Amino acid sequence: MKRAKTKVAKRPRGRPAKYRAKRITITVRLQEPIYQQVAAAADAHGRSISEEFEQRINRSFEDEAAFPDPELRQLAIRLITRFSDAGRLSEMKRSGTARPVNEWIKDPDSYEGAMLAVIEHLLVTKPGMSDFQVWDTVSWLRTLSVDTTARQLRDIFIKQGDDTPTNTSTKDKEQK
Repeated sequence: MKRAKTKVAKRPRGRPAKYRAKRITITVRLQEPIYQQVAAAADAHGRSISEEFEQRINRSFEDEAAFPDPELRQLAIRLITRFSDAGRLSEMKRSGTARPVNEWIKDPDSYEGAMLAVIEHLLVTKPGMSDFQVWDTVSWLRTLSVDTTARQLRDIFIKQGDDTPTNTSTKDKEQK
């Protein structure tokens, strides 16, 4: 009796495909400093330069999807920059050292300094605020402690004429 031969699937040649989708090759011209930044970022993240470019391009599209309006995107960037700078400055004043963000952000005093800086920036850039209102409100904000309630912060915006809807109960609305 003859044995039936079974076919064994041949292994494909070369290394296994890293990506299932077809990848397109493009040529990009860059200035040397930008190339060096991308190369350093790729090395730090354990990616190839091509993968780093792809990751950064994807992130830019994700950012646009999250903030489709350019003015909101710029405001978000300004607020996070203000938070970071103020937190770092608060940490330097408090401890005399420059700890990394992942450390100072856990410190209530440094976080408070950063948070109040963001609120201050929102007040300063609020349309219709007079210079005196901004100065008066910012001065008051600087006297706050971490224990300040959300209601007190909300009240300061209402006092300045902000008509933004807030989370109030039906009972509160009836009393007004």
